[in-house]
Amino acid sequence: NKTFSQESFEIFKDNIQYINDFNNDNHSFKLESNMFIDKEIIENNNYIIKNTTDYYNFDDKIVPKEKDWREHGVVTHVKNQAQCGGCWAFSTTGSVEGVIAINTGELYNISEQELIDCSTSYGNNGCEGGSMDLAFKYIIDNGICNETSYPYKAIDEQCSECKAVATIDKYMDIEQENEKILKRAVAQQPVSVAIQANLRSFQLYSSGIYYDEQCGKKLDHGVLIVGYGYDKQYDMDYWIVKNSWGPSWGE
Repeated sequence: NKTFSQESFEIFKDNIQYINDFNNDNHSFKLESNMFIDKEIIENNNYIIKNTTDYYNFDDKIVPKEKDWREHGVVTHVKNQAQCGGCWAFSTTGSVEGVIAINTGELYNISEQELIDCSTSYGNNGCEGGSMDLAFKYIIDNGICNETSYPYKAIDEQCSECKAVATIDKYMDIEQENEKILKRAVAQQPVSVAIQANLRSFQLYSSGIYYDEQCGKKLDHGVLIVGYGYDKQYDMDYWIVKNSWGPSWGE
């Protein structure tokens, strides 16, 4: 039971019509009513683009046809950034959690809030946006605490002290717009990426293989790729993406 303003109600009606019309057509994915149903398109702008020339070169070797890092126990539960524009922090913790678990056999649930509060001196802006690259630099220098000792509050707070449980010694970017290279990276570990998330079709996504020709290069949201595969029904390759909008969004 939800009370709408007149403006929100008009948006709600328009989105319901959009969902019904879309789902009646033959697409590779479905839409549903969710937390965005009565909202205008949410402009994230939570991801700060950092250009680099420090690219990782992968060996030209055969990689598995499909990969799902969830099956290897190196991906934590789906988290919820809530009203804080901290997607970049969740993308960062996901890839760090993954690579540490692959190398040590121990899956840590590490703290996004520490990155939001403590990495501002590295160029991040807390709930107002940030970069995975800058967050990686913070972790290299300081390590990172777990979620229990530094829990998520979804607001900007003062940086607090805690005992680091994990660290990394380096990070590298991969060549942009090269899915062959990206596939090699994801075959090795979960990978932090930025995507365009300001489309209605994405925000109201329910299930299936997301594809929208309008989805382009306006990178405004950090997520985590945890696998890839091929779907026979639609004859489509796909990425498996972990978002940070809570377990009720999407699949």
